[in-house]
Amino acid sequence: MSRRLTLHEWKYLPVTETREDGSLSRQEADHLQTVAQAAERELRLGSGESDRVLQHMRTKVRAQQVVGILAAPGIAVEILPKIDDHSDEDVRHVLVEMLAQAFNLPIARGRLTELSRQHRHLLEIIIALFCDLVFRVVHRGLPRAYLSYHDDLPSLRGKLNIPRQFSTLAASPQKLACYFDELSSDILPNRILKTAVSRLRVQARGLKNQRQLAELDFMMEDIRPFARGEHIPFGSLTLDRTNERLRDPLEIARFLIERSYQTTSSGEGRGFALLFEMNRLFEDFVGRAACRVARRHGALVHLQGPRNHVLRREDGRPLFATKPDIYWSHPDADILVDTKWKRLDAADSEGRMGVAQGDIYQMMAYAHVYPAPRMVLLYPHHSGLKKPPGTQTRFTIAQTVKTIEIATIDVSRPDRVPDQFAALMRSDCDRQENDHVHTAA
Repeated sequence: MSRRLTLHEWKYLPVTETREDGSLSRQEADHLQTVAQAAERELRLGSGESDRVLQHMRTKVRAQQVVGILAAPGIAVEILPKIDDHSDEDVRHVLVEMLAQAFNLPIARGRLTELSRQHRHLLEIIIALFCDLVFRVVHRGLPRAYLSYHDDLPSLRGKLNIPRQFSTLAASPQKLACYFDELSSDILPNRILKTAVSRLRVQARGLKNQRQLAELDFMMEDIRPFARGEHIPFGSLTLDRTNERLRDPLEIARFLIERSYQTTSSGEGRGFALLFEMNRLFEDFVGRAACRVARRHGALVHLQGPRNHVLRREDGRPLFATKPDIYWSHPDADILVDTKWKRLDAADSEGRMGVAQGDIYQMMAYAHVYPAPRMVLLYPHHSGLKKPPGTQTRFTIAQTVKTIEIATIDVSRPDRVPDQFAALMRSDCDRQENDHVHTAA
């Protein structure tokens, strides 16, 4: 039976010679590092040989700015984001809701709350949600379609394949080369669901989830899963009135399949990762909220764009494209937002709040190529800040009327994030004088 441990980003788990409660053995730490290195390559965080996912030291391992699940033989580590003054159960709930919104997963908040109390592990919550959706469509009946088959049969079925009959089967007159259509459930949408069911059976540890996945596997026994390493043609997947009900479970199935992988070439379930870089997750989560808010306020939102360029060559060709995380375009004014999953420092004696100089320079480059008068660096809120969520401080770019705001948003209540973002987009009044950010000569 695998042990399960919980670790928060930037925190440590001790490594001991003998496995102890709340610690890793050296062998477990080594195996987890192998999985983490493969995850690093998958997430394109580096070469896969450093420690961008899990920092492995002699006496401890440290989580980095990546959250989710790392599993190796006999051990699974759940990495949760750092959110102040919240229990692991609450943080886990917040993380799943952020994932649901960022990846457009069909997760009802009421059901999520219930499962967050039942399961003390991120993966088990997602598996339970997936099982709910698949059971619903299986009980209603999986869609079927006519598929073409070729087979050598003792009696004619469908049409006779004359070229094969009088060449390959010329010496076997007792067999007929047939090709025929048959109504089958072994079609692409069902195969994707069966693939997710088969792979999750290896990863599930909760007894209820194991039982439900086994039942689904049996109920879908006539459907072939895709083998590991086999290309799954998600791009060929089309939904119509005959299979529209599969949309929700397919969303979660694709989410799970595309973000999990084997890290060893032998043995089922030898290494498993379901990981998310918090910088990107925070960006996607806030971006989705911005899109919902924009529709209500008559604004247009561009995510990762528009891509204007900082420089031009002598021949006029553009150079060094920029891509702001969120560009809010409204008849009143444009606002450019860049998200940063970093912790602001309210005690910074210089009044910078711990904002990195490179981030300020990035915003100044944006200010040069975009017409937006407001540039917002958006961070997660925490209890150490003196002001409530929203604009914490504001700077004016030297020799311009454009401003750079340092603002926060409270992710501990994901359902309130759209309203917080809308308020931030409206907060264009009561401006006060602040320190100036001077450009380099």
